[in-house]
Amino acid sequence: SSVTPSVSINASSTSICDSSSITFTATPTNGGSTPTYQWQVNGVNAGTNSATFTSGSLANNDQVTVIMTSNANCTTTATATSNVISITASSVNPSVSINASSTSICAGSSITFTATPTNGGSTPTYQWQVNGVNAGTNSATFTSGSLSNNDQITVIMTSNASCAATSTATSNVITITASSVTPSVSINASSTSICAGSSITFTATPTNGGTTPTYQWQVNGVNVPGQVSSTFTSTSLSTGDIVTAIMASNNSCTSPPAATSNGVTVSVTAPVPGIRYKAVTATPNIPLQLQARALGNNYSYQWIPPVGLNFSNIKDPVFDYDKQTEYLIRISSGIGCITVDTLLVNIVNTPSVFVPNAWTPNGDGHNDYLFPLTINVTQLKYFRVFNRWGQKVFETNIIGNGWDGNFNGKPQPIDVYVWTVEAVSSGGFIYKTSGRSVLLR
Repeated sequence: SSVTPSVSINASSTSICDSSSITFTATPTNGGSTPTYQWQVNGVNAGTNSATFTSGSLANNDQVTVIMTSNANCTTTATATSNVISITASSVNPSVSINASSTSICAGSSITFTATPTNGGSTPTYQWQVNGVNAGTNSATFTSGSLSNNDQITVIMTSNASCAATSTATSNVITITASSVTPSVSINASSTSICAGSSITFTATPTNGGTTPTYQWQVNGVNVPGQVSSTFTSTSLSTGDIVTAIMASNNSCTSPPAATSNGVTVSVTAPVPGIRYKAVTATPNIPLQLQARALGNNYSYQWIPPVGLNFSNIKDPVFDYDKQTEYLIRISSGIGCITVDTLLVNIVNTPSVFVPNAWTPNGDGHNDYLFPLTINVTQLKYFRVFNRWGQKVFETNIIGNGWDGNFNGKPQPIDVYVWTVEAVSSGGFIYKTSGRSVLLR
């Protein structure tokens, strides 16, 4: 009779991690007392003449077989090929990513970092690092309150997953923006030199004050109650007072949270008391220069009322008026101190008479009469004209009447004539004068 040899193989595992070792075992039938074996991987001879074959270099989908050569008697064929075992070989790549509760913080604030592993196994371990230096503990989270700007956070995860291609993985890098801002405040004043009792306003200008900074104004280091806005107005400061403001910022990341401004020193001047000047006397409609006192540089003047003056806003205006007037002289300093002086201008109604020194009684309507022009005269007692022989040729006591050059109905010759006048002023003053005029034809 004859026998047919055969062989089957089995493996310690058919699913392995890459580079893991597998042992294959051949089970012969009718192999004789000393069968021989030729193992093959993907049809290529491998291994040794043994009923077992072990390999640690198999790859995914590799196919393992064995050819057995039987030394049994009466075999129909000497060789037999086994079944095929296909290998499933796999590996995993561990990785880890981290995220932070925040990446932009105020300096000194706390941040928590959380690691999320992939293929980390059942119990991965962690090594946190700050700028490449180990920190923290073996935990999936890391919390720190001492990070600085531009610090870089990573974690190294060691995986215990099977088939891991490598045991460790390094996470992404998180760069921290840690900031702090320093608040400051400056103040300025509407004026630093004021007149006593005048108002002065201080204004605060904040830097890094946030959306709603608050203020505490101080005078000489003492809080001013109720003054918490960005402006402070006072009418009760004294010379030498120093004004400051403390600003509390609500901006995030401020360090320190409050700032004190520069100090503004105030100069306060008392106004010069007003005086009454000695009254002056003026002749009606005769220009007279008035004079206010000089209190210093940068003073302005205002005469009230402005009537009768050529200018009402200078120190020394010219009075040209016919009525008694009392002036208030408002003298303003450059810082607003007001001094009010008083000046009374009296009017003396002294009469005056003017008679032309020539006239032309030729009937042409121009300069045909010789008569006195009067100022401040209420009554003309007489106006008389005499020829060279002392004969009176004309007389009148009516203001505005004059001599037409005729006497007893006859035109008088070209000659020099003497006139005399007596008048009474509005104040009762008697005015007399005389002179000569030439008759021309």
